[in-house]
Amino acid sequence: MIKVVEVNQEDPLFRDYKKIRYDVFVIEQGVPEEDEFDQYEVESRHYLALSGETPVGTARWRQYGDLFKLERFAVLDSFRGKGVGRKLVEHLESVLRDFEDIVPGQLFMHAQSDAIDFYQKLGYSVSGEEFEECGIKHRLMTK
Repeated sequence: MIKVVEVNQEDPLFRDYKKIRYDVFVIEQGVPEEDEFDQYEVESRHYLALSGETPVGTARWRQYGDLFKLERFAVLDSFRGKGVGRKLVEHLESVLRDFEDIVPGQLFMHAQSDAIDFYQKLGYSVSGEEFEECGIKHRLMTK
C-alpha cells in the first residue's frame, strides 16, 4: 500500500526525498543538479510516497501567483506502473482542495511529453505548444 507524507528540510525523510529526485532527474534523465534543486525548494511543499517504509516517489507544489504549480513528480523505476504517481497526484490535489479559493484551472504543471497520457487520465488538459525544459520536452497542462 502506498501512503504519501509531507516532508520538510528538517525531516530525516527529506534525505530520501532528495535522493529519489536526484536518481530520477539527475542520474536517469540527465537534468543538471543545479536545475533540479532550485530556488523554489524553500517555498515549496514537499511530499514523499512510501511503499510500506520504503521511499518510492516524490512531488511538490508551490503557489505561483493565484495558481498552484504541481511539479517534481518522480517515481523510482522499480515502482513505476504500480499506482505511485496516481497516488501522489491525488494526494496533492486533496491537500490543495482545502484551500477555499481554488477554482477550476488553477492547478497546472509542466508535464514531460511522454507522461501526457498519464496526466490526461487524471483529468488534466494540454495547453499550448511543446517546449523544452532542462533538455526534456514538456507541455503545459491544467486542471
